[in-house]
Amino acid sequence: MKSPNTKITATKRRTPPLPALVIGLIILVGLVWGGVTLFNTLNKSTANYAEEEAKPLEDALVKAGGVKVCSRGDAGRGSDNDRPNYESHFQLAMNKGDAAKLVNRVAEDGGFVLSHSDSPYESIEWYTDKTSKESSYRELDAGKVMLNISTYNDTSKQVSGCLDGTQLVGDDTHTAVTLSVGLPSIKR
Repeated sequence: MKSPNTKITATKRRTPPLPALVIGLIILVGLVWGGVTLFNTLNKSTANYAEEEAKPLEDALVKAGGVKVCSRGDAGRGSDNDRPNYESHFQLAMNKGDAAKLVNRVAEDGGFVLSHSDSPYESIEWYTDKTSKESSYRELDAGKVMLNISTYNDTSKQVSGCLDGTQLVGDDTHTAVTLSVGLPSIKR
């Protein structure tokens, strides 16, 4: 039994100071972000499927004399985007009418049926197909491949999609072409 004169003192538990908690949280977020980045880097399925879908169309444009000027895309695996997309810009040494025939033939050969839409500028033509071709990628939700093609024969009306600022030429004998492919969302 304890003597009545013995005092029992409780030890007070110290809470870590706020700056230590904040630093710990920042380290934790950094480790998680680093882990996700490493996983995506090492994961073999980081290809941009929209770029793969566009490749035969691009090859056909180049075979017909087109010059690929630039391209950009997103594999759809980031925290801010889950839809693979891809866009490329071409220079064709032909007038707008011949360019329209070419892009329609190339799209048809690739399994697309383009519909024409009027743009607010007479020098720009829009062609779209959002219904003809089903996405075949198992890592994506079921859905259609979306193809958009724009032709420009007056590039003063067009802001270049090239990130380096390269301007495309469009006049009576040259047509600039933008090819854009979008796919359904990545399965999460």
